[in-house]
Amino acid sequence: MAIGYVTTANTFQQWLIATQDLITVANNLTDNIAGTFYANTNLVAGNTLNVVGDATISGNLTVSGNITLDAIGFDDLLVNGSASIANTLSVTGNTTLSNVIVSSNISTVNVTSTLAVGTNANVYGTLYVAGDATFGGNVTLDSVGFDDLNVTGNASVTLNQTIGGTLGVTGNATFANAEVTNTLTANIANVTNLVGTANTAIYTRIEAAEATSLAFAIALG
Repeated sequence: MAIGYVTTANTFQQWLIATQDLITVANNLTDNIAGTFYANTNLVAGNTLNVVGDATISGNLTVSGNITLDAIGFDDLLVNGSASIANTLSVTGNTTLSNVIVSSNISTVNVTSTLAVGTNANVYGTLYVAGDATFGGNVTLDSVGFDDLNVTGNASVTLNQTIGGTLGVTGNATFANAEVTNTLTANIANVTNLVGTANTAIYTRIEAAEATSLAFAIALG
């Protein structure tokens, strides 16, 4: 309740009551003798405002400058609702994010430790891996576009692989226990080592051709 104004027409008792009310408000502001101080207007602090205890803001908090959290203590920022950041968010320490939805682009992500993705990860640009890439499942190349697999170094395949299109090898190719279930066309100038069933079939045809040629040569004298 507002304190009433006093004039020279007021009695000493009225002056005393008004003065006591002012003292009570000042003591409540400085020493918290009544529990709560209500400022029903704009409160402007022209200098540093230090809050030693808890601060509860039931409305909006607008900060036109920076917010610096003390690194010595009380350095946690807990946001139970949404946080909208219109500018850059810089985090120098660890960041734990749960259920992150990014509605726009992320220009650069520098991950110096392990990156774990629990669901699908779509990369629409170039993916460069400086170290090893280990796939625990299948690798499927999109048949619509960008379906070429270019390997400039060595490729070691220890499991079964199915290639629906053309496999072109410009360098040396070593196959151990290779099984061809359909037609195999080999345009090879020199065949040095064919083993197994393929070897038997090829050399059987060669021997038959040589025998036929020898018979014709004998018959023709």
